[in-house]
Amino acid sequence: MTASHYELRFPDLGGLEAPELQRELGPTAKVITPDRPAGAYGDLGLVTIGVILGAKVLTAALLYFARNERKTKIRLTAQVVSPDGTITNIALEVDSSEKEALSEQAMKQIAAALKVKASDLVGLE
Repeated sequence: MTASHYELRFPDLGGLEAPELQRELGPTAKVITPDRPAGAYGDLGLVTIGVILGAKVLTAALLYFARNERKTKIRLTAQVVSPDGTITNIALEVDSSEKEALSEQAMKQIAAALKVKASDLVGLE
């Protein structure tokens, strides 16, 4: 089981946020949207952004979520899909006032939730 096969998802995004985050994350992101019912317009919600878990991607995502925050703490819900297909829901909370990088804080929380070593996840592209 290699860390590069973990996938990170953001299930609470609205449909209008998904393309913007995908641009921030680049080609490693994939937008998964529900089928749009006939006559539906606007933000349907229920959008998942799936990306391969890595430090660069995680940093970009955290900065995206923090862009409108006035507080130093950022909270977001993420799902991690393990190589075996197991989905783990994680409530991430990082603090920009800490010396440790946002991605390192989040990686430690993800590793703890997955019951793996943080070193197994750190340093991924």
